[in-house]
Amino acid sequence: MAFLKSIILVFIVFCFIETIQLGWNVDGARLNCPQNERNALLSFKQGLIDQTNRLSSWVGQDCCKWKGVSCNNFTGHVVKLDLRNPFPFDLDRLDDSLSGSDKTYSEACLVAVGEVNSSLLELKHLNYLDLSWNNFSGIAIPKFFGLFHELTYLNLSTALFGGNVPHHLGNLSTLHSLDLGTQNIFLFIYYDNLPSLVVNTLHWTSSLVSLKHLVMSGIDLSNIPLDSFQAVALFSSLLELRFFNCSLENIPLFHSTLKNFTSLHILDLSYNKFQGPIPSAIRNMTSLKVLKLSSNRFNNSSVLDELKNLYKLEVLDLSSNEFAGKMFERFPNFSSPSLGDNLETLILSTNRLKGYLPNWLYQLKSSLKFLDLSDNSFEGRIPVSLGKLSKSETLILRENQLSDEIPLSFGTLSNLKTLNLGQNQLSGEIPVSLGKLSNLKTLDLGQNQLSGEIPMSFGTLSNLKTLDLGQNQLSGEIPMSFGTLSNLKTLDLGQNQLSGEIPMSFGTLSNLKNLVLSYNQFNGTIPTSLGQLSHLTYLLLDANNFHGVVSELHFARLSKLKWLALSDISLSIKIRSSWMYGKVPNFISPNIVYLYLSSNRFEGSFPQFPSSLRYLDLSDNIISGSIPTDIGYRLPNLELLRLSNNSINGTIPSSLCKMLSLSYLDFSKNHLLGVLPNCLGDLQRVVVIDLTSNNLSGTIQRSFCHQSKYLTSLHLSKNNFQGEFLSGLQNCTSLSILDVSDNKFSGEIPTWIGQNLYSLRIIKLSSNKYNGSLSPKLCHLNQLQVLDFAGNNLSGNIPHCFGNFNRMLFNQTDFSDFTYKDGYYQDKLSQVIKGRELEYTKNLRFVTNLDLSNNIFIGQIPEQLTNLSGLNSLNLSRNHLTGSIPKKIGQMRSLESLDLSNNHLSGTIPQSISALTLVSYLNLSNNNLSGPFPSGNQLQTLNDTSIYDGNNELCGLPLEKKCIPPQTPTYVDRKSKGEDKRDGDGFITIWFYLGMVSGCVVGFWGFCGVLLFKKSRRYAYFQFVDSIIIGDRLVYTAARRKVRPRSN
Repeated sequence: MAFLKSIILVFIVFCFIETIQLGWNVDGARLNCPQNERNALLSFKQGLIDQTNRLSSWVGQDCCKWKGVSCNNFTGHVVKLDLRNPFPFDLDRLDDSLSGSDKTYSEACLVAVGEVNSSLLELKHLNYLDLSWNNFSGIAIPKFFGLFHELTYLNLSTALFGGNVPHHLGNLSTLHSLDLGTQNIFLFIYYDNLPSLVVNTLHWTSSLVSLKHLVMSGIDLSNIPLDSFQAVALFSSLLELRFFNCSLENIPLFHSTLKNFTSLHILDLSYNKFQGPIPSAIRNMTSLKVLKLSSNRFNNSSVLDELKNLYKLEVLDLSSNEFAGKMFERFPNFSSPSLGDNLETLILSTNRLKGYLPNWLYQLKSSLKFLDLSDNSFEGRIPVSLGKLSKSETLILRENQLSDEIPLSFGTLSNLKTLNLGQNQLSGEIPVSLGKLSNLKTLDLGQNQLSGEIPMSFGTLSNLKTLDLGQNQLSGEIPMSFGTLSNLKTLDLGQNQLSGEIPMSFGTLSNLKNLVLSYNQFNGTIPTSLGQLSHLTYLLLDANNFHGVVSELHFARLSKLKWLALSDISLSIKIRSSWMYGKVPNFISPNIVYLYLSSNRFEGSFPQFPSSLRYLDLSDNIISGSIPTDIGYRLPNLELLRLSNNSINGTIPSSLCKMLSLSYLDFSKNHLLGVLPNCLGDLQRVVVIDLTSNNLSGTIQRSFCHQSKYLTSLHLSKNNFQGEFLSGLQNCTSLSILDVSDNKFSGEIPTWIGQNLYSLRIIKLSSNKYNGSLSPKLCHLNQLQVLDFAGNNLSGNIPHCFGNFNRMLFNQTDFSDFTYKDGYYQDKLSQVIKGRELEYTKNLRFVTNLDLSNNIFIGQIPEQLTNLSGLNSLNLSRNHLTGSIPKKIGQMRSLESLDLSNNHLSGTIPQSISALTLVSYLNLSNNNLSGPFPSGNQLQTLNDTSIYDGNNELCGLPLEKKCIPPQTPTYVDRKSKGEDKRDGDGFITIWFYLGMVSGCVVGFWGFCGVLLFKKSRRYAYFQFVDSIIIGDRLVYTAARRKVRPRSN
């Protein structure tokens, strides 16, 4: 028997050797792949553009040696084709790029030219096909893919196929894994017009009986028949289901489908439209390891309790939902097994959670590695117990309302790689113990209220890549030890109170990409060693106390620099003639995108900048000369161009119109001449045009700005333009600010302004030659907060409906500001208020002003204007207004400036005017007012008699002329002062009458009491009364006899 077993064993070994020999030649080399399969691969390659020569190895006879091709070791047949892009789209790589795109990804894509060659069908033994992260240019998935009967793995994710998913894929009965989804949603955000797949039904999936992994992320499933989900329900052995971003809603049939997936390990339903409670079927998926439900509208209050049976769960993502309140203060019972046993990742960010941070978190210390509670409303102190999460690698608590100090116990989290506590209300000093976190790569403490100095121990964080301490109250100098942080890529110390000089050792931070030191108190010169940081892309040094001269040494190796901010630091630069024309200045990066050099002493002519530039700010310098005529061709990508407050002359080049992306154009406060290029109005993306304070002239064509649907702010003031109102503005419905003051425009103000420009918040047409009357249709401008028509020839009556401007009716504080581009552009406007011209920028949104002065308006001041209780300034001076000052003018309680001078107003000054407690500028001069001047409240401080000059009949203080009678009426607004009516004179009057009545009562009863109890007094009193009565009768009788008529 033993001998027989030996014979069988020898036979098996012999067969094995012979089998190997069939697949290998006599020289020991494996057989080449079949010729037909080799040719099929080459035909497939011909339909692809290989930008980076990924398929350069596809030469020679043996295709099994080609990159991405794998063969069966015994037969030589191709069984695996893996052409996955080795560089998938990476958001971090995009942020680091100079072109605004991930070139590494896009250039590594295999790009299809035409349809996929059907010769691939020759690969009859193919069981693995991966074409993910390539670019198949929107062509349809080939139907013949459904003929690969041995296929077990098919990955077409993010391959940019388009059209309908072919039902033929349902023939792949041996398929274990099918991925048709989108791996990265940001790809579709940063790249326009990308193709996408369409699924009309899921019935075809019912034949995929071996399927264990199904990924359809990014495919719109909202329109498929509801019974399609029943086909998916057949996959009872499914391990992974990803329906990320599929526009799914609360469909009962889909919820019932989930009940069959009891073996599921991974479930991703993120970025859909689910709402209400989490589907009850999920709580029974006890095999789940990964559960992602982020970016929906789930809101059940006991979610953790419902998931307590998922004890195998390793990843739980409930972020960006509507979970609210203090629901996480209590955690389910930790009896084993429970939810927390294996939990490594817990993400609850971007909900509406509040209260204190839950104390039960420390009980996850045996497993938790990733905790994100950011963007909620947690408050109070950070629990010291979080320092017990010894395995924690990522701790994110940013964007809450956490206060008090950072726990010292955080210094014991030795495995921590990311600590993010930014955008809270943390105070105190930064713990020195954080310098012990040797594995730390990201430390974000920005936007808090931290004080004190930066710990020297931070210099030992050798693995640190990102350090954000910006927007705090830190003081002192930058530790010299920072020069040893060789891995540092981002350093943000901006908006603090740091001082001293920038350490020269910064030049050794060879990996530094982003350096933000703006808005501090740094002094000295900018070290030239910064010019050695060859990877630097962001350099923000603005708003400090630097001095000195910028030279080539500062930018010697900054070839990747794309954002430079040196504004407001008093630097000077001498731009040599060799830098003016022709070659790009050698000290400016050829890839620069953002260049902010405002508020310095830069001088010379306008230099030539690289064409990559998108933002250029040279405002508030000493730049002279003219703007290059070909600037639009040199800088075609500009979005922001600010040259305001320089000494630039010449004309505005028409080539600006070639800047098709231009959004912000500011040439104000220069010496520009000539006419305005009409084509500027054709810039469809323009938001702000500011040409204030130049010497521009001529007429503006009617078609100007007729296509600028985004135009929000137009400033043409203080020039020499003439002609009628710009009719092209009728289509600019987004216009919020219109300032064409101080020109020579004429004609009537059109009525269509009130109908078409309904977004106007500021309209300033002052100091022109407009005439005619004002149309009541202007009252349709509900958003108006400034109306300035001063200094024209306008006539007629002031429309009564001007008292209905909504933004002037109330003292509102919720006005949106006039900043654009995330605060990088601040709009401005000059206004004559309180008798002087002021320029408003940050406070512009709070200004409310109605100025109709220096016209020829007639009639009375409309009583309705007194409804404008939110108005700051009212100026009706220098008109021909008659009648009296409205009696209810005291209702305009927000008035700070009131000018009614140089009219024909008469009558007395209303007593209610003393209720204007905020008024600090008042001018009633040169009218026909009479009577006493009210006193009290704020008026007592306005003792300048020129306020009332030219009103000869006025009297009373502060005038020398006394009133007759001398008493000056005093108006006391007791309701506003909240005074008790019993106080003062009122209190004395009440007691006067009480005393008088009580005295009468006491005197009367005292007199009666004497008569009642004293008999002698009683007799004497009545005898006295009788004598008076008898005497009166005798006198009366004698008088009648004297006047009795005589008889004839």
